[in-house]
Amino acid sequence: MEGQSYPLEVHFVTASEGDLAVVGVLFERGEAHATVDTLWDAIGEPGDREEIDGPVSLASLLPQDQAAFRYEGSLTTPPCSEIVSWTVFTTPLSVSDAQIDAFVETVGENARPPQPLNRRYVLLDN
Repeated sequence: MEGQSYPLEVHFVTASEGDLAVVGVLFERGEAHATVDTLWDAIGEPGDREEIDGPVSLASLLPQDQAAFRYEGSLTTPPCSEIVSWTVFTTPLSVSDAQIDAFVETVGENARPPQPLNRRYVLLDN
């Protein structure tokens, strides 16, 4: 965002008749995020899944400031189809270095580089 990259981003994906809407939340280095710890404890190693003990509030993974960029774009993984309505919140949440390291250790580095706008409009929704 504005030339700055973030070490982690979560995507909430919904689908309807072949089109996708994705809500993206950026994370910056800082204090540990309790919900991220809860989710990581349940995910474990690739292929392993554990039940989460108690409720998890997905709202805790959304910033209180609801300002967001909106644009029509593509999937971030192949085949990179241009079928996504994106909403990306402008205010990042905080995760610790240990939480970032746990993600990278499990998933690897998987960031797609920024893409050209290609005549897309990016709107700021306050």
